[in-house]
Amino acid sequence: MQAQNRQSRLAILCIIGALALIGCGSNSAPAHTITILAAASLTESITDIADAYRIDHPDTRVICAFAGSQILAAQILEGARFDLFCSADEHQMNRVRDLVGAPVPFAAGRLVVITPASSEHPDALTALDAAERIAVAAPEVPAGRYTRTAMLQLGLWDMVQPKSLSLEESVRGALTRVVMGEADAGIVYAADTQSAPTDSIRIHELPVSVTTRAQYLAAICNTAPNPTAARAFLDYLTTNDQAQRILRAHGFDSP
Repeated sequence: MQAQNRQSRLAILCIIGALALIGCGSNSAPAHTITILAAASLTESITDIADAYRIDHPDTRVICAFAGSQILAAQILEGARFDLFCSADEHQMNRVRDLVGAPVPFAAGRLVVITPASSEHPDALTALDAAERIAVAAPEVPAGRYTRTAMLQLGLWDMVQPKSLSLEESVRGALTRVVMGEADAGIVYAADTQSAPTDSIRIHELPVSVTTRAQYLAAICNTAPNPTAARAFLDYLTTNDQAQRILRAHGFDSP
């Protein structure tokens, strides 16, 4: 486990280093640069928002690094330089609470059950019951905690837990397991299903009795290299109509 954690830390440091060179896109001569550490489930939406932001703010370069919120929080605690942290839950934000400003909610997400496209299960509960292998995120991952809470609400945790094929470091790992045919079912955010290849999975909504929702929060680093530019992007993310439309288009709900 220690070796795995070291590999995760090294991987995200490499990602940050690479993105420092290329950013989410390109600017010829930006006056400002901001670095955003964001939950893996935000990959497409934050990238699109950054692209839209640069159209109105051509003097700002936006660098993005995506990974499980728990990995990013660990990097922040180890001294990673960044401007804005976008977490998929309050727990990971609380881990770095002394290092960031007041967190601002900007989106919410719901869980769904996914199965391979070839499956014929009529609903989420049937799919989970029939599955021999279920892909879920690890307990320390926001999606893993939300999954446990949702399954407890349904009274299914004791059934789902023993079937857990793997405990992924991000919700995208659980999605990949199902897409690759390595799991009979998976529990992911609805937003993540949009990144799956067309017609590779079936999506099953959980019963309305499940009230669990992922809360996405953003906070500026207390020692942000570019706090003014970071504040401008945070304001855009939380209040701009276009940014909110992008989040909705990627399957997120209002916070």
